[in-house]
Amino acid sequence: MHGYYCISKTNSRGGHLLRLKRHIITEIVEVFFAVIVALILIMVSFQFAKLLSQAAQGKIVGSAIYQLVALQAVNLFVLLTPFAFFIATLIALSRLAGDNELIAMRAVGFSQGHVYQSLFTVGIPLAAVLLYLTLQVLPKVLLLNYTLIDKAKKESELSVIQPGQFRTIGGNTTIFVADVTNKAFSKFFVWQRVKGVESVTVAKQGNQYEQDGERYIDLSHGSRYSLSKDKSSQLVMFDTLTALLPTVETRKRGDKIKARSTAALLKNPTLRNRIEFQRRLAPAISILLLIICAPLLVQFNPRENRYGKFVSAILIYAIYANSQSTLKALIIKEKVPIVPGIHSTHLAFAGILALWIAWRYWRSRARVRRRATPAQATALAGGQHD
Repeated sequence: MHGYYCISKTNSRGGHLLRLKRHIITEIVEVFFAVIVALILIMVSFQFAKLLSQAAQGKIVGSAIYQLVALQAVNLFVLLTPFAFFIATLIALSRLAGDNELIAMRAVGFSQGHVYQSLFTVGIPLAAVLLYLTLQVLPKVLLLNYTLIDKAKKESELSVIQPGQFRTIGGNTTIFVADVTNKAFSKFFVWQRVKGVESVTVAKQGNQYEQDGERYIDLSHGSRYSLSKDKSSQLVMFDTLTALLPTVETRKRGDKIKARSTAALLKNPTLRNRIEFQRRLAPAISILLLIICAPLLVQFNPRENRYGKFVSAILIYAIYANSQSTLKALIIKEKVPIVPGIHSTHLAFAGILALWIAWRYWRSRARVRRRATPAQATALAGGQHD
């Protein structure tokens, strides 16, 4: 038996149980930090690649990339923490079970209830942190994120004419210039598609300026060739030409509901605001329910596939998380009432867990009866008849 679990005659039983709780907590916390960091790095790498692509296309300025990545990391921490803690708990407990440490703990009186006490010792403070982040911090982070994106798009629009680069703006305009000095440029090329009509404009030189909040370019000594849907074409030679640069659309106000403060949501309880408030409560509730679920998946039989439960865990979480999104869409369409709303998923999951725990309890009782000696079985039967 592992020396860590040897019982000293001079120590009290409560002291041993406390040490075992600390051991489980340490195992879970270490694995949790490893899992959450790995998941955030993976997701941030995808976000970073996406932002680089947008910067290369001229949709945002490159200087805003690192700030946007940092803000996304905060959002990802909130989104990924329930899943990360669920998987970390399963990994830690499975490792303890695989080394027969959980069996040794039970031999000295460390029951399943003590395991749950250890989990909730970490889970409840973590749920409180998530609740604070989702209700207070994350809306401010998302508002800053949206503001920074809009600013980055605007700055990208202002710096759209860059020497030696093809820049796309507005989704239907591509510009190239060979050289730029201040606001003047030379060897200008632009391709446009407007209402099915494609055009190519070239000019020897030009300059850009702003007027009434719009951006214009003045071209000189060039030509414009256009081709319409019916294949008719037109060639125009010009000495001077003034054109309006397309603007970059910013995020609409309605898209920023996630950035509204919790106080604003409660002050104006519209359907979407109430759904958003319920969504903000979901991570904290989810982590508590997943804590209850994780020990139920742990295998004690070394002959069984220890990795099969990880597949089951991922599947359980996927169904649980997707059901929340599906329910949210149904509530918006008014096919499901707002009360209990998204909380219906949590209630259903809690009910399933309660049935699962009850089934395991009665199954364990049945095993005890089957393994009992004839004398014990007679005593049990006699006790039942009495």
